[in-house]
Amino acid sequence: MASTSDSTSIIKSVCIGRTRYSAEYKAEVVAAFEGSGLSGPAFAKQCGIKYPAFAAWVAKDRKESGPPSDGRTDQHFLLAVFAGLA
Repeated sequence: MASTSDSTSIIKSVCIGRTRYSAEYKAEVVAAFEGSGLSGPAFAKQCGIKYPAFAAWVAKDRKESGPPSDGRTDQHFLLAVFAGLA
């Protein structure tokens, strides 16, 4: 899902620039993003999707799916206390 193609399922596009996508398309894009290794803004730009909309799709997917199945957490550091070192 590196770029938009004829398989893009746009449901509705209104005059003010808002585009609606099907739930299937959103899930496909989020799945492709997870395996891409790209940053969110870079991936959204590559797919031709506005980043705020794309970020909302990713956040909703992560909220619904729960913690990652590989055991990782969103914790970015680990506090370690060493006792008895002189």
